[in-house]
Amino acid sequence: MLIHELIPSINSVNCYCCVTRPHRFGKTVMANMIGAFFGKTDRKDRIFDRLAVSGISAYEEHLNRHDVIYIDFSRTPK
Repeated sequence: MLIHELIPSINSVNCYCCVTRPHRFGKTVMANMIGAFFGKTDRKDRIFDRLAVSGISAYEEHLNRHDVIYIDFSRTPK
């Protein structure tokens, strides 16, 4: 349902999202899910079709239609 909460903020002033969780509680998994849903792709996997998010009215409008920048800070030199 995180994606359901993010969709209304896409074209608003509050379009930024900060995902905070304790250490080892799924921040990367959530970031990957957000990227997989919104990120542009040529694939036709449709992995979200059987999930609850597919039932919202803006589902088709936003699925794989946005540019996504993903930075993995765990792989940057220290």
